[in-house]
Order: sequence, then C-alpha cells, then structure tokens
Amino acid sequence: TEQEVPANLIAGTSSSGSSSATGSSAKAMRTSKDAKGAEPLRALAQQQRLNTDLRQSLFVAIMGAEDFEHAAERLVEVSATAKAGIAEACLIVFHCAIREKAPNPYYEHVATSMCSRPPPMGNRFVHNFKRAAVQHLQQAHTYGLRATVALAELIAALVVSSEVELPLSIIRFVKFSGDGSGLGGSLGSTLGLLVRHMVESLLRRAADPEAAAALFDTLAKYEDVRQGILLVLDSLVKPRLPPKQKEAELWDKFRSARKKLVTMTKEDD
Repeated sequence: TEQEVPANLIAGTSSSGSSSATGSSAKAMRTSKDAKGAEPLRALAQQQRLNTDLRQSLFVAIMGAEDFEHAAERLVEVSATAKAGIAEACLIVFHCAIREKAPNPYYEHVATSMCSRPPPMGNRFVHNFKRAAVQHLQQAHTYGLRATVALAELIAALVVSSEVELPLSIIRFVKFSGDGSGLGGSLGSTLGLLVRHMVESLLRRAADPEAAAALFDTLAKYEDVRQGILLVLDSLVKPRLPPKQKEAELWDKFRSARKKLVTMTKEDD
C-alpha cells in the first residue's frame, strides 16, 4: 500500500497516519527524572518515531497546547533549548500538519505566530520554515492523498502570509516526471493534485486580483515552472471553478494570475 507520509523526512519519523491528539495539558519539556513517564503525547511521538527528546518535546508542545498562540509560545520556548531547535520546530509543525485527516488551519496559525516574533528570532523561523517546506516538496512524490492536500494547503497559507512570505518559486524543488516533461508529465499524479490544490488555495486566499497576480512574481526566473503552472491553471484549476455568477471575484483572480504568467512569458521572448 502507498505510504501516506514517508519515513525518512525527519530522520526516524514514521508514516503512522494522523497525529490528531488533543486535550492534553502535558508540559512541553520533561526532565531526565521522568524519562520513563508515559505521557500520552510523548508516547504518541515515540510511536511516530520522533526519536530524540527535542523532537518529542516539540511534538508535545504543539499537540498539547490550548490554542495556536499557546502552541507558538511553547515551541519557541523549547526551540531555545537546542542549537537545532528552530529548524526542528519548523519540521515538527509540518510533521504534524500532514498527518491530519484533513487540512487543519491550526498549523498555519502556529507557523505565522512563530514567524511574527521580533527579529532576529522571527527571521530565523521564516528561514527555517522555507527550508522545511522545500524538504517536504522534495519528498511529496511519495505522499498519499491526504498528506498531499494538507501540504499544499499549509504551503499556500505560508505563501500568502505577510509574516512568512514563502516564495512560490520553491515549487521548483518538487520532483516532477523524470522524463524531462516537468509538471506537464505529472498532472495525473499526486504531484498534479499538490500543485492544483496549492494554486486553488492561493487564489481563494488572495485579497484581490492584484494580490493574486503578485503571488506569482517569484516565478519570473523559472520559465519551465511558469509554463507548468499555466498548464495547471488551464487544465486542472479552470474546469473546477464555480460558475462565474456565483464567484465573480475568484474568476477575476484566476484571470489576473494567468495574465501575469503569460506576460512574464512574453517578456522572455
């Protein structure tokens, strides 16, 4: 059977489905004295093969929080205890998000809150969320449907977020068809689903048509990616748009984004 999430993204993590653990008041950190403790969330982290105390503590911090602000505070606190804490915290946010049964906005709010910290802390979180996103995009060809959709939704949220401003150009790190056809050769795969859902989410999240077009600015240097996104817009996104009379603004965003991509292509000629 297809793995929902690969086991090697965070060294030692597993594909054990959803991590939708809630309602725990477990502390984000644990002393060595209670190393044998059976905290439900820490036990769940171990089941998912989060095999260091730092990763387990970060998992407990996010999954045992009262709300996203509380989770961000706990993650920041735990990440400050280790040199690799910030990088690991960002990976854990993705780790949990893509194991949910459906996309959960909780994680995008957690990430945004972490990145809104005063510099240099906030800047370090922004940088490491970008790195985490790239790592997941590089592994996305091995994901199942639920993880693919959750990943697309989280990345779209981070692209639109003014606190994170994840560049859409990171889509170039996706491992599309190996025959040289790029995204065009992957439209029928989970990678096609990934990009389609990401673009749909971007269009819906954009404040207006101008903002929708601006989201694609970072693709200016990547002609092959632009052509692939245009193909996704025309072949996968457009047929799924609701009737124009019901969602006129969404259609305006679609046309604005498409025009931007076409214009950039003409400028290259």
